[in-house]
Amino acid sequence: MDFALSEEQQLILNGAERFIADRYDFETRRRISASPEGFSREYWSEFAELGWLALPFAEDHGGLGGSAVEVMLLMKAFGAGLVLEPYLSTVLLAGRMIERLADPGHADEWLGPILAGERLASLAFSEPDAPFDIRDTSTTARPLEGDGWSITGHKAVVLGAPAADLLLVLAREEGRGDRGSPAGLRIFAVEKQTPGLEIRGYRTIDGARAGEVILKEVQVAEKAALGSEGEAVAAALDEVLDGAALAASAEIVGMMEAVLAKTRAHLSTRRQFGRPLAAFQVLQHRLADMLVSIEETRSLVEAATMTFAIDSSSPETRRMVSAAKMRAVEAGEFVTAQGVQLHGGMGVSEELDIGTYFKHFHALKPLFGDADFHRLRFQSLGAAA
Repeated sequence: MDFALSEEQQLILNGAERFIADRYDFETRRRISASPEGFSREYWSEFAELGWLALPFAEDHGGLGGSAVEVMLLMKAFGAGLVLEPYLSTVLLAGRMIERLADPGHADEWLGPILAGERLASLAFSEPDAPFDIRDTSTTARPLEGDGWSITGHKAVVLGAPAADLLLVLAREEGRGDRGSPAGLRIFAVEKQTPGLEIRGYRTIDGARAGEVILKEVQVAEKAALGSEGEAVAAALDEVLDGAALAASAEIVGMMEAVLAKTRAHLSTRRQFGRPLAAFQVLQHRLADMLVSIEETRSLVEAATMTFAIDSSSPETRRMVSAAKMRAVEAGEFVTAQGVQLHGGMGVSEELDIGTYFKHFHALKPLFGDADFHRLRFQSLGAAA
C-alpha cells in the first residue's frame, strides 16, 4: 500500500518530532510525571496553539478537518516521546464523542474550550466487570419529573479523569433493555463539581493519571444528554473507540521505533571482550527480529488507518482495526521486553527511559481491547462476512 505523505502531513510529523526532540526529553518527562496533575498545562496550551487539539475535528466545529492518518502521525511522535498530556482522553475520546453525538449548538459550546486548550474532558465508558463491551453497562439514568436525569453507577479506569472538567458518562435509561443490549444507551455530559460525583484518581504504571468515577444519584439537566440514544450511541462509541485503538497502536509503533534506536545505540557503545556488543552476531539477530516486528506492525497499522479514514464503520474496517491492535500488542510485548533485556540490569531502573517505554506499553496494552478481545472480534467479523 502506497503511504507517501502529503506536504501538510509531513509538516505535522516534522513539527511533532521537533517538539519532542527540543522540549520533551526524558528528564522533562520525569518532572512532569511527578507533578500533582501528571502533565504540563503549559505544553497543553502549546498543543492548542500548534493546532493539534483541533486536528481531528471538522472545520464546522472550528477544527482542521484532519483524518485518522494525521492523528496516526501525531500519535507515533507522542509514543516516541512518551508524552503524558491527555490527548487521547480529551481529544480522541471525549472530544470525538461530542462531535459525533451532540446537537450542533451544544457541540460547539463544549468543543470550543477543548480545542482552545481551556478545558479537559474524559469519556467514562468501561465498568469494573465489563472493561471492553460497551453494551454491557449497569450504570443507569433515571428521568426526573419535569426535566433532567439522575445517574448512578461506577466507571473504571477513566483516562485523565482526575484533571477533567467534563465527564462524558455512558449509562442506560432505567427500564430500557438488558445488559449486553444497545437499547437505552445514552451519553451524559457531567460537570466535575456536580453533587454526587466522586473521582478517585490514581497514578498509572507509566506515570500518567486515571481514575474511578462513582456516581450516586448525580442530577444533570436535560441538555446534558447528548442527542442520540440506543443503537446510534453504540455505533458512535464503536467508531470512536476503534479510532482510539488505532491511535494507541500508532503510539506503540512510535515507542517500538524509539526502543530499537536506543537499544542499537546502547549495543554500539557498550563493549565486552574488546568489542562493541553490537558486533556479536546473536545480538545482531535480536535487533533484526525487533526490526522485522516493527516493520510488520507499522505496515498493518498504516493500512488499517488508511482504511479507517475512508470508511470508519464497515465490518472490514473493524476487522482491520482488530488486526492492527492485536499485532501492535504482540509486537510491542516483544520489542519493549527485548529493549529492557538488552540493556541489562539498568533496563529496569527509573533513571533510564527504556524501562518507562516498557511500562507505558503495558498501560496501552489493554486499552480499547487486549489481544484476546481483538482476536475474537476479528474472527467473529470474518465469520459474519
